[in-house]
Order: sequence, then C-alpha cells, then structure tokens
Amino acid sequence: MLPPLPLSIAVAVDDDGHPVVDDCFVATQVRQARRLLKPHGIEVRWTDRRELPKGHARLEDAKDRDDLAAFHREKVINVMIVERLRDKDDPKKFRMGVRWRLRRDLRKDYVIVAASAVPTVLTHELGHFFGNGHSPVVDNVMSYKRENPDRIAFDERQGAKMRATVRLYLKIGKVVTTEADDRATTTCT
Repeated sequence: MLPPLPLSIAVAVDDDGHPVVDDCFVATQVRQARRLLKPHGIEVRWTDRRELPKGHARLEDAKDRDDLAAFHREKVINVMIVERLRDKDDPKKFRMGVRWRLRRDLRKDYVIVAASAVPTVLTHELGHFFGNGHSPVVDNVMSYKRENPDRIAFDERQGAKMRATVRLYLKIGKVVTTEADDRATTTCT
C-alpha cells in the first residue's frame, strides 16, 4: 500500500454566499474514491475544506476553469466543487467533472466536480489525475457506460498505471503523503 494522499477540497459558494454542496456530498464522493482505489493500493484522505469565493460557482468556459488555478495549493490533490460545469466544446452540454490543467502552467493541475455529479465522478477524475484515459468497458470507472453500480471498478492495468503515477508524484513532490485525519468519516443522514 502506498502512503495516504491528501485531498484538499474547495467548495464554491453561490451568489447568496451558500456552499453549492454540503459535507455529505463531499464525503460520499471521497468514500467512493477510497473504496474503488483501495484494491489498487491507493489511499486518499479528505484533509481540508475551504470555500471558493463568489463568482466561481458556474463554470461556462475554459477561462472559468483556468481561473480556479488561483486557488490551487501545492503538494496536495486539489478538488474544486462547483455548481455547474459547462462543456467547453459543446455549450449545450454540462459535465459532472473534469481533470483540468492550467495551460500556461501545467503544474496547476486539479479536479473539478459539479454539484450534479453522481457518487463516482470524483473517482473517475482521480483516475485521470493518476494517468488513466477513458475506457470503452461497461462499468469500468473510466467509462461513461454504466449498467450495474455494484460492478464499477478499475482493472489491474489501470491500477498499475495509477500506482506508478502516484510513485512519480511522490518522488517529484507534486503530492506529499499525509497523516491527517480523513474528514470523509462525516456521518450523513
């Protein structure tokens, strides 16, 4: 098992100053990630929660995604949760999540999750963050095709790719290990 990796969660606030999701939404996303990454020797922990200021809840284009780089923290996995995430290539569509890198500074690398996301979206985007592309296999975490929620998983090849990427991230200091408590133990009712 690799050492635990910190997830720094930044939640956008709406125009009235209210968070676009509650801690139960975040905890559910993180618990799914922990469950699906664990068989491959990867552990993530939700170590802190912060707010994104007004004006970042609705992402309409690539510039809006780039603007989140101002809130990027070093040495953690940055997760930005927003109210709405419009598809940058087809403005009629919305996305549930995306892994995004600031084009002018690729070190600013983060995951964006929309409030409309199903519970495995964070896991899918972490799959990208850890080096995996999309899969055509039904019920694979990296696929858009789902039939049985109980069968969703990464395959062994994807697990090996993620472990190798995590080792590289740790070696170069992109992410550092954490011993912090996991906030995903939040009880939801």
